[in-house]
Amino acid sequence: PAPAQEWKAQYVEAFVPVAGSFGGSLQSLRMVLSGYLWGINSKSLPWIDGSILAEVSRTFGGVTWAFPQTIPGHIEDWTVVQTPHRQWRASELGQMLHDVDLHTTADIYNATRRYQTYQPPGVKTYCFYGAGTPTPLTLKYTAEDVYDSGALEYVEVDGDGAVTIDSLNVCDLWAEEDPDMYTVVRLTNATHVGTIQRADKYIRSIAYGNITKMLRQLGGDIGGAPSGILEEEGPYRAPGARPPPLHATEGDGLTPYVHLATAGALVVGVALLSAPLGLGVLAARRVWTWQRPRAGDGASSVPACAARHPVTELL
Repeated sequence: PAPAQEWKAQYVEAFVPVAGSFGGSLQSLRMVLSGYLWGINSKSLPWIDGSILAEVSRTFGGVTWAFPQTIPGHIEDWTVVQTPHRQWRASELGQMLHDVDLHTTADIYNATRRYQTYQPPGVKTYCFYGAGTPTPLTLKYTAEDVYDSGALEYVEVDGDGAVTIDSLNVCDLWAEEDPDMYTVVRLTNATHVGTIQRADKYIRSIAYGNITKMLRQLGGDIGGAPSGILEEEGPYRAPGARPPPLHATEGDGLTPYVHLATAGALVVGVALLSAPLGLGVLAARRVWTWQRPRAGDGASSVPACAARHPVTELL
């Protein structure tokens, strides 16, 4: 159940969604079907394969939870996946996963449908999102195999490159109903990653009590614009300019962080794999040391501790 309003009033100062995909994102579905590297450059990390990421992500509840969805009165049902002879709408994603033999993913998807994010939170909210970047609305395959990323094309609409505008601007509906409670800042010509990279700026302004000054710099005051919705001309790319291809790095700084995280994961993985081998070598050495006879001593030189306790117990 949702937290009681009294609890939220006492413990929640503000809710600050940044590039929130309230209606889901097609990129999450794309990652599960045909793989999506989320900005990882395949040339710099050639061992990272989109099909591997797709296989792993099929068991992630957070990924299926972020699949595209309809929102009553705001996002109507539409075709999200299309092949030459088949198509599935947003309301049919559970069945589509079964149709392409992703039965476990379908079960996870159906289990996460109970958690929705498009209802007003009932606390002071500052909502930031980008717009003005072509964003996939439909995955359109030129072949029947939805696992084939080489056969993938897109139907695009406005958004931040990863999330469509209708999924991002759900908080606009809240602001229109209660502009004092909900403030929206729309960053024009801003990408998804570019918006998230500035999240610390927005959150610090709110935490330090400088939100009024920041919003004035963006072009208005809290509640100073119609319905509490403000717009900032984001310095991310020229108006109307298309972003890089969706399979490539977007150039918004994501790639270095991903590379660093990948390298860290490899180091940790090697360490974890090496640890059992190292412990085994040490244990074998201790056993050999305990049982090795000393020079000039015809009697067994097994230490007293080893005589009292079998070697297996000591290990």
